[in-house]
Amino acid sequence: MKILQIHSRYREYGGEERVVENDASLLRDAGHEVMTYEVPNPSSGFKAAASLAASSWNLRQASRLRRMARAWGPDVAHVHNLWFSLSPSVLRALGQEAVPIVMSVHNYRLVCASANLWREGAPCRECVGSSFAVAGVRHGCYRGSRPLSAAVASSSAIEATIVRNFPPGHIVVPSDSLKGVLVDGGFREDLFRVLPWTTTDPGARVIPPSESSDVYIVGRLVPETKGIESLVSRWNSAKAAGLLGPLRLNLVGTGPLEGSELITGQDVHRLGHLDRHELDRRLLSGRALICPSLWEEPFGLSVIEAFAAGLPVLGSGQGALPETIGLLSEDCLLPLDNDKAWAASLARLADDVFVDRTGRLARGLFEADFSPEQGITRLEDLYREALHAPVSKQAGAFS
Repeated sequence: MKILQIHSRYREYGGEERVVENDASLLRDAGHEVMTYEVPNPSSGFKAAASLAASSWNLRQASRLRRMARAWGPDVAHVHNLWFSLSPSVLRALGQEAVPIVMSVHNYRLVCASANLWREGAPCRECVGSSFAVAGVRHGCYRGSRPLSAAVASSSAIEATIVRNFPPGHIVVPSDSLKGVLVDGGFREDLFRVLPWTTTDPGARVIPPSESSDVYIVGRLVPETKGIESLVSRWNSAKAAGLLGPLRLNLVGTGPLEGSELITGQDVHRLGHLDRHELDRRLLSGRALICPSLWEEPFGLSVIEAFAAGLPVLGSGQGALPETIGLLSEDCLLPLDNDKAWAASLARLADDVFVDRTGRLARGLFEADFSPEQGITRLEDLYREALHAPVSKQAGAFS
């Protein structure tokens, strides 16, 4: 098959970019042709202003995609992120060329201006169920700006109108949790197909987790939503109480919290950005991963990356995390407001038998549910079904 991937790339590399790259690699390795139409979101200046002005309906990008579709003749288009350099106009352009479309929804932008269901230090669902995120505009939820929030809300409202006309099962979400939020937002349940993300196989472990003292957090160092500050505080308390022995906490990633005193402490190390090879090497020789998110994670890619490396994972029960971490054990899911439960769980990481047993289970879950083999099977099945869907009805809905 010939697959056209479409993605508006964020300013900062993250999980969505890794998913797009992983999918392309899987498809090429299986013998498919993949063309990725990827447009970066400009960071500042005239280009950013121009892109934002066109974010609701970018005719130039629509025209480019239409010409590309005519010239290359893809069997199917897989749309990822449209905000803000592409806009929903590309969906109509592809529909007019009768290209079967599947679309991945990676976050909450269809129902939330900030895309993360978070406002003023707490979870927020005020706009879920509204046809237009009026509250999000009023609160300036996107970058603290009402004009920018209005641009997001307008683009999302147009995109949502188009999405409602997709054939059943053509909107892909990585978790039942994310699907549930969208259904609560007024979308038909039959629109969505749950396809968990997959990740690459880093290979066999060299040492069991019990022979390492390195515990990891992997992700953007952003305040509040990721729960990193509260985790470091609890780590420091457990260290002071002598519960963790020689264990070290390693923070992998960059972001606004870099240099903050809120993420410092005994045996807390900041490693900055690590490339894929170095991160795999460290996880394969590590002891555990912690995912302390306070927001409703749509999936949590770092969790299955740890599974692939045979690492036990502890984390909050927010969003989709019970669908991954919860498969290990309910004891690996931690209540947000229970310091004693967190202390007991962190202490469990000092238990050699626990980390080795849970690490083996994690690797087994990766092989069964989140491996490249599972990923390519799911994608091929999705695309075959798209090829047999009533494209003429879809194209008419976009006209």
